[in-house]
Amino acid sequence: MVKNVNAKTWLPMYLAFLWYSRSINSEVYESIQWSPFNPKFQFTEDQFKHNIAYYRQIVLPESQINIICPNVATVLTSLTEYPLRDSLYENLWTVGEEEFYSCQINSSKSDSRLVLMCNKPDSLHYHTVNFIHSNASVSSSNPVKGSNIYFLATSNGTKESLNQTSEGHCMDPTNGISMRIQFKICENNSTDQSCNNYSRSVKNKTISKDIKACKNITIKRTSLERDLSQERFWEILAIILGVLLVLSFVIHSVLIIRYCVKKNRKPDRQLSQSSQKGSDEPLKSLIVDSYNKKSKHGRVSAAL
Repeated sequence: MVKNVNAKTWLPMYLAFLWYSRSINSEVYESIQWSPFNPKFQFTEDQFKHNIAYYRQIVLPESQINIICPNVATVLTSLTEYPLRDSLYENLWTVGEEEFYSCQINSSKSDSRLVLMCNKPDSLHYHTVNFIHSNASVSSSNPVKGSNIYFLATSNGTKESLNQTSEGHCMDPTNGISMRIQFKICENNSTDQSCNNYSRSVKNKTISKDIKACKNITIKRTSLERDLSQERFWEILAIILGVLLVLSFVIHSVLIIRYCVKKNRKPDRQLSQSSQKGSDEPLKSLIVDSYNKKSKHGRVSAAL
């Protein structure tokens, strides 16, 4: 018999299922500091010449990443001097492919949008990018969808450049800086070679993590068995020592009892011997007296 299930019952279960299915493949990537001092945005002259001076990262659907504004408290690499506070002002735009390569913002396009204004170097500010499927609907406050997602900066580090819509740190070959990011979303059924290579690397990393976890479990199990064997050894040793102690106590008790018995028997034996000696002395005196009398009577008869 099937009972009717109302919306109050199945709706929370459905939402929980959606959250669980989304969290299975989700991943939170290492944060990116949006700063020209970040080595990810430093390139060679040859890379600028071949128009490949930008940072690329492959991501999975339903994953996310944080882009952090430059601040005085965070230094990613060793520097000869501390960065000036007045050089930590940056902006962050999400743009289309054409604007990405030209470093020119066309605000009339729908895919051009200012998502972060880094205007407080003394505070922590960041933008979270949620990657969704290319055919998914917008389900959060700042999602991006599609095969390739582009971000760039048109500021040059000064406060006055925050409202610029071209050049800046987007492409600065003189200083070897290009603050541009291309995120490539790899779908599950993607035929792209880079996505396949990434999937293999992720699988290998997962396998290596599993192997490492198994090794750790084996090591922990071995150490646990060693600890148990040591504990068992000490338990057996304690039992043996306890048995020996009991045996020693019993043997000493038996010896003490025997000693006491022997000591009690010795005075009785001496007493019996002394009493026997006392009873023999009157008999000896009688024999001596009778003998003396006979010898005396014999001497009288001889005189007559």
